[in-house]
Amino acid sequence: MIRIVNCFKIEPELDKVTNEEWAEAAQNGQIDLSFLKSRINLQDEGALELALKFKDAAASAGEECQLSAISAGSKTVNNTLQTLAALGYTSTDRIVWGEEFSPVRTARVIADAILDKEEQDMIICGGQSGTGSNRSVPLLISEMLGIPCITAVTEFTYVNDKEVKVTYSRDDMEITEVVSMPFVMAIGDVQKAFLRVPTLMQRMASMSQPVGEINPECNAQEGATLKGFRYLDQSRNGELIDGSNPVDAAQIILDRLKEEGVVK
Repeated sequence: MIRIVNCFKIEPELDKVTNEEWAEAAQNGQIDLSFLKSRINLQDEGALELALKFKDAAASAGEECQLSAISAGSKTVNNTLQTLAALGYTSTDRIVWGEEFSPVRTARVIADAILDKEEQDMIICGGQSGTGSNRSVPLLISEMLGIPCITAVTEFTYVNDKEVKVTYSRDDMEITEVVSMPFVMAIGDVQKAFLRVPTLMQRMASMSQPVGEINPECNAQEGATLKGFRYLDQSRNGELIDGSNPVDAAQIILDRLKEEGVVK
């Protein structure tokens, strides 16, 4: 049997926060994101669907594959965990967690939750989230578990009960290798990997599966602690160029660059 655990995050839609609200948060040193609509992190969604496809391929080859899902956050994640149960995830757990900008402590509580399970063959995470975008949680989990991590993964397919064919990006190149388990994967940008929708029959069949609740013990001194926000004004000045044709417009731009000393 191949055991896989998906770590995913439900995150607020930060693009709905206005510049004025970010500026106010910078003055207050904190920001309330509870009013925002939430969604599955896009890279996590791709990771979940890839895991389901892997399970389907393994089943076709006669190999049993057990999927588990873990998310650290508030009860807003429960709906997604129930959806995953309907799709065939046999274990769905929520880590009671409220910190948004503490990757080391977040990785610690996830790693501890994984260690409490049976030994896992693959731990799959999205490469980064919208809150923080630090890209470090999968690598930290890998270090804490003492197993390798492959980043920027775009595809992985079944080979046998000990090996997986993994495709990942490196320096604008796409590389495919056969990798021995166990390992951690950080999923990158996967094309058209949307999480499938369970049928009504699947939902009804999984209604009795409870969402597990994990109350972690965490060292508050481990890792960095968010002290506040600083608003960065990234607005730019623009100027409309009145060129009658592309050649005239290009000449106007060139003359302006010469005036500013950018080109000679």
